[in-house]
Amino acid sequence: MESRRPWIEIRVGAVVATLLAISGLLAIVSFTGRALDFPDRCVAATVRCLLVREFDVDREQNVPTWWSSMLLMVGALLAAISAAESRQRRSRAAPRWVLLSLVLALASMDEFLALHEMMSSPMRAHFAAISKVVRHAWVVPGFLIATAAAFGLLPLLRDVSPRVRAWMICAAVVYCSGALGMELVDGVSRPDRAETSLVHLAFPTTEEFLEFAGASLLIGTLLIHLRERVEGVRVAGGTAACDAEGGSIATPPRAVAAPRRP
Repeated sequence: MESRRPWIEIRVGAVVATLLAISGLLAIVSFTGRALDFPDRCVAATVRCLLVREFDVDREQNVPTWWSSMLLMVGALLAAISAAESRQRRSRAAPRWVLLSLVLALASMDEFLALHEMMSSPMRAHFAAISKVVRHAWVVPGFLIATAAAFGLLPLLRDVSPRVRAWMICAAVVYCSGALGMELVDGVSRPDRAETSLVHLAFPTTEEFLEFAGASLLIGTLLIHLRERVEGVRVAGGTAACDAEGGSIATPPRAVAAPRRP
């Protein structure tokens, strides 16, 4: 008797909606905890303060940081799969997919280790004029790095369909508007990190949610790209089959009719 191959069904809409729902929940929990803690600070030894800090999007190495790092790493893995597929087609865009995977992996590591925050103090020390206006001085080199990465990845847009291209640009705009745009607005509005109103509390919450949303949209976009390019993959209402023995993606097996009795 022929053994049936395992099936995995991936619905892009459901995946992105789930990721956005979890991201929105984390943002709401963070803002609620910070609002209840405002303007008085909680006692460090209490469970309430521990929960506030573990879900505070304006802090590093906690639950929101782990979530953001995980989203970026999933995107890096999907980009690596796209690079392998592009290499099999002997496409010139294969190195660009590798570059995208490396950029996302480094962003994931940076998000978890908070390397960009470590750059703020040295940058403010070297650029005194900037430090008087912008609290997050790392935004300046961050903008330059993002611009260089964008130019390096431009040829990648010619290797994808118009639909995927539009969603990739949308995901990049949403993510950068949070990572750089809202970070800049937050630093200018409160250069001394003072939180004088609930509006100031909303800045880091909006920033992190935009980063979550951009990474979630990119994951959905890469899934759509793999559906279009990899034979046998069925995403957004379809199915993806994986060979149980070899682990390779395979097309759905056809039903074999039972032989008729004479």
